[in-house]
Amino acid sequence: MSTKTKVNDVLSEEVARLTGLIEEQQRLLDEQRSRLDALESKDSNGDGGDTANGNGNQRHSRRELLRLAGLAAAGAAGAAGISALQTLPAAAANGGNFMLGQANNADGGTDLTPTTAAPSPTDGALFEADGSISSTGTAVPATNTFFRAIRGVAPNTGATVSGVGVWGSSDAGVGVLGSSGSGVDFWAFNSGRLIQAAQPPGAPTYQGGIYDASLTPPAWTDFEVVRDGNGVIWIYLPPSTAGANVAPNTTSNGGGTWIPLQPGGLGTAATGPSGSFDSGGVLFTALTTTLQGLHNSDGATFQDMVNDSSVGGVPVGGPDLVLSITPAFNTLALLTLNADLYTSAAGVNQDIGIYVDQANSTTYPQKIVAWKESGGPVANGPNAAFLQTVFPMVRGTAYNVRAKWKANNATSATIRAGAGPFPLSAGLTHVSPTRLSALLMINP
Repeated sequence: MSTKTKVNDVLSEEVARLTGLIEEQQRLLDEQRSRLDALESKDSNGDGGDTANGNGNQRHSRRELLRLAGLAAAGAAGAAGISALQTLPAAAANGGNFMLGQANNADGGTDLTPTTAAPSPTDGALFEADGSISSTGTAVPATNTFFRAIRGVAPNTGATVSGVGVWGSSDAGVGVLGSSGSGVDFWAFNSGRLIQAAQPPGAPTYQGGIYDASLTPPAWTDFEVVRDGNGVIWIYLPPSTAGANVAPNTTSNGGGTWIPLQPGGLGTAATGPSGSFDSGGVLFTALTTTLQGLHNSDGATFQDMVNDSSVGGVPVGGPDLVLSITPAFNTLALLTLNADLYTSAAGVNQDIGIYVDQANSTTYPQKIVAWKESGGPVANGPNAAFLQTVFPMVRGTAYNVRAKWKANNATSATIRAGAGPFPLSAGLTHVSPTRLSALLMINP
């Protein structure tokens, strides 16, 4: 049954009830008129009148008879009216007027729509509800009950998302605006969580801001935070010159800049949905303090750095300088490798390199994205080497990053990494560290 049909049925029942009341009032009035006519008729022949004094001759004036009849009719009507009022609903239902101070019931939605394209409502509000108790309002601590101008309660359906308490929608303006003189404009009160709809990847479109030149010094009074489709949070930094705020210009971004927020933390692999692996954090690092060695290098092929177990006290092991990275955002990875290098024979140098398995082998032979040569004039003379490069990585893609090395030409000599040990009594598992690191920086 439609809402319109329900409303018509309610109105029909109400009309029928009121019609019955009117008919009952008419019947009572007719009875009083009949009694009045009978009394007047008896008084005219001397047989009627008030017999309270026993002589039967006292007459009632027509005015008094009308008064008595009116009181009787009013009494009957009053009793019927009270009974009728007691049957009226205590609050408005579908199709009824909105009743203040009462619970108003309805099983359908109520729309408040302006009849003109540009209405002129009070204080710029089409519908206004003032919840303050004074002209200046009253501050209420968070532990106390709030004064609510408008309260929205969503139905509890038992689902994960049960409903929306307050819904604000705008074509190109502001969906919901909160304003407080010195408090909080918007408060996520219970869970404290905020959800943002993803915008297209990259820097957002500038929506305009407010530059208040009346302040000392002049300042921007609003900033914007947007989250894009890659999950990157962008903040808008208004234009400035030499540290001072300046007014926006006519460029697409008003002269300001969109800056992506850079996460931090030590990188660890985290299991994601559908078997994906997104690395938590942005700094990945691996190191070894055990003597590293490579024997009989062909001078052309880069090989993993492993422990030099040919020397007493060095266990078989490695490679330890390996990073597994699956970035959660598009990134520029700052890759670094440092080592103290030397060779068992003079005249043979050492080449260290950083390998990335996703590197194109045509652009990067053997997938070595950067390399550096080091050497010393004497045998077993350590020489510090530091290698650094920047490599782009794509979010959700697994990367294997490794430290590799070779001699600068074919040789039977051994190249090694790790000086020391320190202290001398610590042994060759406590030589100077060789470290491979990757620092991920957002690259929208």
